[in-house]
Amino acid sequence: MNIIKKGGVVRAKKPVVLLKRNGISISYAAGTKFKVEKIMNSNILKVKPFGEDSFGTIRVENLEVIR
Repeated sequence: MNIIKKGGVVRAKKPVVLLKRNGISISYAAGTKFKVEKIMNSNILKVKPFGEDSFGTIRVENLEVIR
């Protein structure tokens, strides 16, 4: 089991939905890489997709740790 850390990189195991603050949701394909910006609680992370400036929240169960 790998530990998720702030600043770490995670990858989506399956298609995921990134929820933004204003209620907008964006779909991402499996294999998309995200940078962890903040650990909200044990189930939810605030992440930023690589190559984009947007932030959003995502569930930990859909992710695997890369580094």
